[in-house]
Amino acid sequence: MKVLVIGSGGYLGSRLCDRLASDGHDVRRASSSDGTGLDPQTGLLPEAFRIGAGTGVVVYLAHSPFYHDLPSRLDHVLHVNAVSAVRVAERSAAAGVRRFVYASSGSVYRPAWSPLAEDAPLRTDDLYALSKILGETALRALADDLALTVFRPFGIYGPGQSGMLVSGLLARLAARDPVYLEANPHDPADTGGLRLSLCYVDDAVACLCQAAVEGGPDVVNLAGPEALSVAALARQLGALLGQPPDLRPQGSPGRVGDLVADVSRLRPYARVEWTPAAVGLARTVEAWRA
Repeated sequence: MKVLVIGSGGYLGSRLCDRLASDGHDVRRASSSDGTGLDPQTGLLPEAFRIGAGTGVVVYLAHSPFYHDLPSRLDHVLHVNAVSAVRVAERSAAAGVRRFVYASSGSVYRPAWSPLAEDAPLRTDDLYALSKILGETALRALADDLALTVFRPFGIYGPGQSGMLVSGLLARLAARDPVYLEANPHDPADTGGLRLSLCYVDDAVACLCQAAVEGGPDVVNLAGPEALSVAALARQLGALLGQPPDLRPQGSPGRVGDLVADVSRLRPYARVEWTPAAVGLARTVEAWRA
Protein backbone atom coordinates (compact mmCIF):
# COMPACT_ATOMS: atom_id res chain seq x y z
CA MET A 1 0.00 0.00 0.00
CA LYS A 2 1.17 3.53 -0.80
CA VAL A 3 1.04 5.76 2.29
CA LEU A 4 1.78 9.48 2.55
CA VAL A 5 2.79 10.72 6.01
CA ILE A 6 2.57 14.49 6.56
CA GLY A 7 4.83 15.37 9.48
CA SER A 8 7.22 12.50 8.85
CA GLY A 9 10.09 14.28 10.57
CA GLY A 10 8.36 14.46 13.95
CA TYR A 11 8.59 12.19 16.94
CA LEU A 12 5.62 10.02 15.95
CA GLY A 13 5.92 10.55 12.22
CA SER A 14 9.47 9.27 11.84
CA ARG A 15 8.70 6.13 13.80
CA LEU A 16 5.47 5.51 11.93
CA CYS A 17 7.26 5.77 8.59
CA ASP A 18 9.89 3.27 9.72
CA ARG A 19 7.20 0.85 10.93
CA LEU A 20 5.18 1.09 7.72
CA ALA A 21 8.28 0.62 5.58
CA SER A 22 9.40 -2.39 7.62
CA ASP A 23 5.94 -3.90 7.06
CA GLY A 24 6.48 -3.61 3.30
CA HIS A 25 4.43 -0.52 2.49
CA ASP A 26 5.47 2.17 0.01
CA VAL A 27 5.95 5.23 2.22
CA ARG A 28 6.24 8.82 1.03
CA ARG A 29 7.55 11.20 3.67
CA ALA A 30 6.60 14.89 3.81
CA SER A 31 8.20 17.12 6.44
CA SER A 32 8.60 20.85 6.92
CA SER A 33 12.11 20.15 8.24
CA ASP A 34 13.43 19.17 4.81
CA GLY A 35 11.19 21.29 2.57
CA THR A 36 8.92 18.45 1.44
CA GLY A 37 5.94 19.24 3.68
CA LEU A 38 4.25 22.32 5.12
CA ASP A 39 5.95 25.70 4.85
CA PRO A 40 7.92 26.00 8.11
CA GLN A 41 7.38 29.76 8.28
CA THR A 42 3.63 29.88 7.71
CA GLY A 43 2.45 26.34 8.44
CA LEU A 44 0.55 26.36 5.13
CA LEU A 45 0.57 23.69 2.45
CA PRO A 46 2.57 24.87 -0.57
CA GLU A 47 0.54 25.31 -3.73
CA ALA A 48 2.93 23.02 -5.58
CA PHE A 49 2.34 20.12 -3.20
CA ARG A 50 0.75 17.13 -4.88
CA ILE A 51 -0.60 13.82 -3.64
CA GLY A 52 1.26 11.06 -5.49
CA ALA A 53 -0.64 8.88 -7.93
CA GLY A 54 -1.81 5.63 -6.38
CA THR A 55 -1.69 6.90 -2.79
CA GLY A 56 -4.20 4.93 -0.74
CA VAL A 57 -3.80 6.50 2.69
CA VAL A 58 -2.73 9.86 4.08
CA VAL A 59 -1.68 10.18 7.73
CA TYR A 60 -1.59 13.78 8.98
CA LEU A 61 0.78 14.16 11.95
CA ALA A 62 2.03 17.70 11.29
CA HIS A 63 2.69 19.62 14.49
CA SER A 64 3.39 23.32 14.96
CA PRO A 65 6.58 24.03 16.95
CA PHE A 66 4.91 27.22 18.21
CA TYR A 67 2.22 25.56 20.33
CA HIS A 68 3.84 27.06 23.45
CA ASP A 69 3.82 30.54 21.87
CA LEU A 70 0.11 31.26 22.01
CA PRO A 71 -1.53 33.60 21.32
CA SER A 72 1.38 35.28 19.52
CA ARG A 73 1.76 32.44 16.96
CA LEU A 74 -1.88 31.45 16.73
CA ASP A 75 -1.69 31.91 12.96
CA HIS A 76 0.89 29.13 12.60
CA VAL A 77 -0.89 26.76 14.98
CA LEU A 78 -4.23 27.26 13.21
CA HIS A 79 -2.64 26.79 9.81
CA VAL A 80 -1.02 23.49 10.81
CA ASN A 81 -3.86 22.02 12.85
CA ALA A 82 -6.80 23.12 10.72
CA VAL A 83 -6.20 24.99 7.46
CA SER A 84 -3.44 22.78 6.05
CA ALA A 85 -5.09 19.58 7.30
CA VAL A 86 -8.20 20.45 5.29
CA ARG A 87 -6.18 21.39 2.21
CA VAL A 88 -4.32 18.08 2.34
CA ALA A 89 -7.63 16.24 2.76
CA GLU A 90 -9.21 18.07 -0.20
CA ARG A 91 -6.29 17.17 -2.45
CA SER A 92 -6.34 13.63 -1.12
CA ALA A 93 -9.99 13.19 -2.02
CA ALA A 94 -9.37 14.62 -5.48
CA ALA A 95 -6.48 12.17 -5.97
CA GLY A 96 -8.62 9.17 -5.07
CA VAL A 97 -7.13 8.53 -1.62
CA ARG A 98 -9.34 6.13 0.36
CA ARG A 99 -8.39 6.88 3.98
CA PHE A 100 -7.27 9.88 5.98
CA VAL A 101 -5.87 9.61 9.53
CA TYR A 102 -5.65 12.81 11.60
CA ALA A 103 -3.79 13.21 14.88
CA SER A 104 -5.75 15.52 17.16
CA SER A 105 -5.03 15.70 20.91
CA GLY A 106 -6.41 14.53 24.24
CA SER A 107 -6.16 18.16 25.31
CA VAL A 108 -9.37 18.91 23.37
CA TYR A 109 -11.36 17.71 26.41
CA ARG A 110 -12.32 19.79 29.39
CA PRO A 111 -10.41 18.39 32.38
CA ALA A 112 -12.69 16.19 34.49
CA TRP A 113 -12.51 13.99 37.56
CA SER A 114 -13.69 10.88 35.71
CA PRO A 115 -12.27 9.21 32.56
CA LEU A 116 -12.96 11.12 29.35
CA ALA A 117 -14.91 9.30 26.65
CA GLU A 118 -14.98 10.50 23.06
CA ASP A 119 -18.34 12.24 23.61
CA ALA A 120 -17.13 14.15 26.70
CA PRO A 121 -17.41 17.96 26.64
CA LEU A 122 -14.69 19.71 24.65
CA ARG A 123 -12.92 22.86 25.73
CA THR A 124 -13.01 26.02 23.66
CA ASP A 125 -11.30 28.25 26.23
CA ASP A 126 -7.83 27.01 25.19
CA LEU A 127 -6.42 28.15 21.86
CA TYR A 128 -4.45 25.00 21.11
CA ALA A 129 -7.40 22.75 21.91
CA LEU A 130 -9.65 24.97 19.81
CA SER A 131 -7.30 24.67 16.82
CA LYS A 132 -7.52 20.88 16.97
CA ILE A 133 -11.31 20.96 17.39
CA LEU A 134 -11.55 23.19 14.31
CA GLY A 135 -9.36 20.75 12.39
CA GLU A 136 -11.50 17.77 13.40
CA THR A 137 -14.75 19.57 12.58
CA ALA A 138 -13.60 20.78 9.17
CA LEU A 139 -12.30 17.34 8.20
CA ARG A 140 -15.63 15.73 9.04
CA ALA A 141 -17.19 17.86 6.33
CA LEU A 142 -15.13 15.80 3.87
CA ALA A 143 -16.13 12.45 5.36
CA ASP A 144 -18.28 11.60 2.33
CA ASP A 145 -15.14 11.60 0.17
CA LEU A 146 -12.63 10.08 2.61
CA ALA A 147 -12.81 7.45 5.35
CA LEU A 148 -11.66 9.59 8.27
CA THR A 149 -10.13 8.40 11.55
CA VAL A 150 -9.34 10.99 14.23
CA PHE A 151 -6.97 9.95 17.02
CA ARG A 152 -6.84 11.93 20.26
CA PRO A 153 -3.48 11.01 21.84
CA PHE A 154 -2.87 11.24 25.59
CA GLY A 155 0.55 11.43 27.21
CA ILE A 156 2.75 10.08 24.41
CA TYR A 157 6.24 9.42 25.76
CA GLY A 158 9.33 7.37 25.01
CA PRO A 159 13.05 7.40 24.20
CA GLY A 160 14.36 10.45 22.40
CA GLN A 161 11.40 12.71 23.11
CA SER A 162 11.90 16.29 24.23
CA GLY A 163 9.73 19.16 25.38
CA MET A 164 6.95 17.05 26.88
CA LEU A 165 5.94 15.97 30.38
CA VAL A 166 8.18 12.94 30.93
CA SER A 167 11.28 14.53 29.41
CA GLY A 168 10.56 17.72 31.36
CA LEU A 169 10.32 15.81 34.63
CA LEU A 170 13.59 14.03 33.86
CA ALA A 171 15.29 17.37 33.36
CA ARG A 172 13.87 18.75 36.62
CA LEU A 173 14.92 15.68 38.58
CA ALA A 174 18.42 15.73 37.15
CA ALA A 175 18.76 19.41 38.04
CA ARG A 176 17.27 18.74 41.51
CA ASP A 177 14.55 21.28 40.81
CA PRO A 178 11.27 20.95 42.73
CA VAL A 179 8.22 19.36 41.14
CA TYR A 180 5.05 21.26 42.01
CA LEU A 181 1.77 19.42 42.46
CA GLU A 182 -1.72 20.82 42.06
CA ALA A 183 -4.09 19.45 44.70
CA ASN A 184 -7.66 18.32 44.15
CA PRO A 185 -9.74 21.06 45.83
CA HIS A 186 -12.58 18.58 46.33
CA ASP A 187 -10.48 15.86 47.99
CA PRO A 188 -7.86 16.87 50.58
CA ALA A 189 -6.29 13.40 50.32
CA ASP A 190 -5.63 13.79 46.58
CA THR A 191 -2.34 15.71 46.65
CA GLY A 192 -0.43 13.89 43.90
CA GLY A 193 -1.11 16.44 41.20
CA LEU A 194 -2.65 15.96 37.79
CA ARG A 195 -3.54 12.37 36.86
CA LEU A 196 -3.13 11.61 33.19
CA SER A 197 -3.12 8.68 30.84
CA LEU A 198 0.17 7.66 29.27
CA CYS A 199 0.92 5.97 25.96
CA TYR A 200 4.33 4.53 25.09
CA VAL A 201 5.45 5.66 21.64
CA ASP A 202 5.72 2.17 20.11
CA ASP A 203 2.14 1.41 21.16
CA ALA A 204 0.90 4.67 19.62
CA VAL A 205 2.73 3.88 16.38
CA ALA A 206 1.19 0.40 16.27
CA CYS A 207 -2.31 1.91 16.54
CA LEU A 208 -1.60 4.50 13.84
CA CYS A 209 -0.15 1.83 11.57
CA GLN A 210 -3.22 -0.36 12.02
CA ALA A 211 -5.51 2.58 11.19
CA ALA A 212 -3.49 3.42 8.07
CA VAL A 213 -3.61 -0.13 6.76
CA GLU A 214 -7.07 -1.25 7.88
CA GLY A 215 -9.02 1.88 8.83
CA GLY A 216 -10.32 2.71 12.26
CA PRO A 217 -13.09 4.33 14.32
CA ASP A 218 -14.25 7.79 13.30
CA VAL A 219 -12.80 9.28 16.50
CA VAL A 220 -10.93 7.44 19.23
CA ASN A 221 -8.79 8.19 22.26
CA LEU A 222 -5.21 6.97 21.94
CA ALA A 223 -3.85 6.01 25.35
CA GLY A 224 -2.43 3.08 27.23
CA PRO A 225 -4.29 1.37 30.07
CA GLU A 226 -2.42 3.17 32.86
CA ALA A 227 -2.94 6.63 34.34
CA LEU A 228 -0.45 8.11 36.79
CA SER A 229 -0.36 11.25 38.90
CA VAL A 230 2.53 13.64 38.41
CA ALA A 231 3.79 12.61 41.86
CA ALA A 232 3.72 8.90 40.99
CA LEU A 233 5.41 9.56 37.68
CA ALA A 234 8.12 11.67 39.34
CA ARG A 235 8.74 8.97 41.95
CA GLN A 236 9.12 6.26 39.31
CA LEU A 237 11.49 8.39 37.28
CA GLY A 238 13.39 9.40 40.41
CA ALA A 239 13.85 5.75 41.39
CA LEU A 240 15.23 4.96 37.94
CA LEU A 241 17.59 7.93 38.12
CA GLY A 242 18.58 7.36 41.73
CA GLN A 243 17.36 10.88 42.45
CA PRO A 244 14.30 11.15 44.76
CA PRO A 245 11.98 13.96 43.61
CA ASP A 246 11.47 17.14 45.60
CA LEU A 247 7.67 17.23 45.58
CA ARG A 248 5.96 20.41 46.71
CA PRO A 249 2.32 21.56 46.79
CA GLN A 250 1.53 24.34 44.35
CA GLY A 251 -1.17 25.82 46.55
CA SER A 252 -4.62 27.16 45.80
CA PRO A 253 -6.81 27.13 43.81
CA GLY A 254 -5.68 23.64 42.77
CA ARG A 255 -6.42 21.80 39.56
CA VAL A 256 -9.78 21.73 37.83
CA GLY A 257 -9.68 18.06 36.86
CA ASP A 258 -7.55 15.29 35.39
CA LEU A 259 -6.80 14.04 31.86
CA VAL A 260 -7.55 10.34 32.02
CA ALA A 261 -8.77 8.70 28.83
CA ASP A 262 -11.71 6.35 28.63
CA VAL A 263 -10.23 3.72 26.29
CA SER A 264 -13.27 1.45 25.97
CA ARG A 265 -13.60 2.35 22.27
CA LEU A 266 -9.92 1.75 21.55
CA ARG A 267 -9.51 -1.60 23.30
CA PRO A 268 -11.65 -3.82 21.00
CA TYR A 269 -10.02 -2.21 17.97
CA ALA A 270 -6.31 -1.99 18.75
CA ARG A 271 -4.28 -5.20 18.48
CA VAL A 272 -1.50 -3.99 20.74
CA GLU A 273 0.42 -5.63 23.55
CA TRP A 274 0.50 -2.52 25.72
CA THR A 275 3.85 -1.58 27.22
CA PRO A 276 3.63 -1.27 31.03
CA ALA A 277 4.55 2.19 32.28
CA ALA A 278 7.38 0.74 34.37
CA VAL A 279 8.93 -0.78 31.24
CA GLY A 280 8.38 2.25 29.02
CA LEU A 281 9.76 4.65 31.60
CA ALA A 282 12.83 2.47 32.14
CA ARG A 283 13.53 2.49 28.40
CA THR A 284 13.03 6.23 28.30
CA VAL A 285 15.44 6.86 31.17
CA GLU A 286 18.02 4.53 29.66
CA ALA A 287 17.93 6.44 26.38
CA TRP A 288 17.96 9.79 28.20
CA ARG A 289 21.12 8.80 30.07
CA ALA A 290 22.77 7.73 26.86
